[in-house]
Amino acid sequence: MKEIEKIKELRKIIPKISLSQAKNLIKQYREIPICIDKFHQKNINTICRLSGCYEEEKVEKYYKICNYNI
Repeated sequence: MKEIEKIKELRKIIPKISLSQAKNLIKQYREIPICIDKFHQKNINTICRLSGCYEEEKVEKYYKICNYNI
């Protein structure tokens, strides 16, 4: 699969991802499942940092409940 096709596929799976984020993730990790994991982990880390809550399991739970909206 070409890079542009991977970017389109990643954006279809994660509609909230920007084009530049998708492009950077595909360039860095190449595999879509890894890109998905890295995208969500970065968001979880951001939520932890901004909220002051460092219980990753708790943050991940509410991140999913809020439909992956940080």
